[in-house]
Amino acid sequence: MTTTTDTATVLRLAVGRVAPPGVLATALALFAVQAVGARWWLRRYRYGPLEWLLRAWTTLTLPPLRRS
Repeated sequence: MTTTTDTATVLRLAVGRVAPPGVLATALALFAVQAVGARWWLRRYRYGPLEWLLRAWTTLTLPPLRRS
């Protein structure tokens, strides 16, 4: 709950204060960080963390996380 509240507060403070090019630059930077992080993760592990949890929950087993 606090994370949602904190995010809402930050967004309220930022509305109208960041120019569109700044928003675009921030979005592209976040996308680049996520792409690098995803590449790093998927080279080491078979599934993403949420996908692994969903597979474990639906099959009621613990699927292997690491690549062999």
